[in-house]
Amino acid sequence: MVALIHPAATFCLVFAITFITAGLVITEFYFERDTGVIKRALKGYVILIGTAGLIASVWWLPAFYFKSLGHGGVATSLPVSRSLSILKYPGALGYLVLVLAAAGIIPAIRRFELRDRLILLWIVSMFILSKSYYFGINVITYRVLIYIMIPLTILASSGLISVVETIKNKNKDIARVLLIALFIFAVFQAFNNLSSSKVADYGAMTAYGRINIAPPTDSEFELAKWFNSQNEDGKISLSNYFTGGFVMAYTNRPVDSLLYEKSEIPSRDELTEREISYLVFDKRLKASGDFKFNASSSFLFYNPNRINISDLEYPYLQKIYENQDFVVYRVL
Repeated sequence: MVALIHPAATFCLVFAITFITAGLVITEFYFERDTGVIKRALKGYVILIGTAGLIASVWWLPAFYFKSLGHGGVATSLPVSRSLSILKYPGALGYLVLVLAAAGIIPAIRRFELRDRLILLWIVSMFILSKSYYFGINVITYRVLIYIMIPLTILASSGLISVVETIKNKNKDIARVLLIALFIFAVFQAFNNLSSSKVADYGAMTAYGRINIAPPTDSEFELAKWFNSQNEDGKISLSNYFTGGFVMAYTNRPVDSLLYEKSEIPSRDELTEREISYLVFDKRLKASGDFKFNASSSFLFYNPNRINISDLEYPYLQKIYENQDFVVYRVL
């Protein structure tokens, strides 16, 4: 089901399952000296991945088909890598979780049962993936840390149980106070995070500063509603990749990536070849430099000192709509 929603999350999941399976096979074989372990593990692995692949093919096969035609389809890799220093991991993951997880590692290694190995291998797999840019694989490290939080929290819970049980054997009252204090702290922290205005604010860092990409603005809603009111068909190409995703989801109209991939206005032949009927420019993407247009990281920036995107003079473009943040041109 994850493969039907998010390709990068799918890769993380498959990588984790593969790494965990390999690790469990090696450790089980070491302890049991039974080659049947390998057969059973591979059988389960093939059934799981095969079943998931069949479900995911509902979306992936058409996506790869359209990609084979040369336009649209699915992105199979990240264009850039966004690394994060390991020194910043504690702040991103949470100091309390790390402390409790550290307390959970020791009993987990002592037991080293199947569930312990699974959690430890899961954490190691996501840690390796978060540093995969060392091996030439583009990755957004901060995103991967979201997935490492799942097994890390499970390990931290085990650590908390271990700590409380140890204290409880010496003094039950202190154990109760510790638990109550942790629960109060957790509730306070959760409330503080969810009540923050930043919880619904998502942006992308570019060479020209941070750009807010979620949630959709009023102008984006107006733009999408306007396209819904148009009877004419044809692809839309936008200078803002993220607005393009929202418009496509809202209107169910095809969107082409041409505009934010080029550092200039596409020619009539290019637009005709890719069956693009509308060009949409985001007026928020202002930048300074020795250029009129500059394509960078899923955005087409423009220099307002050198060009006015609300009044483009091209014989094959006609302005037909404009709101606070967007200008729409029809391809004639």
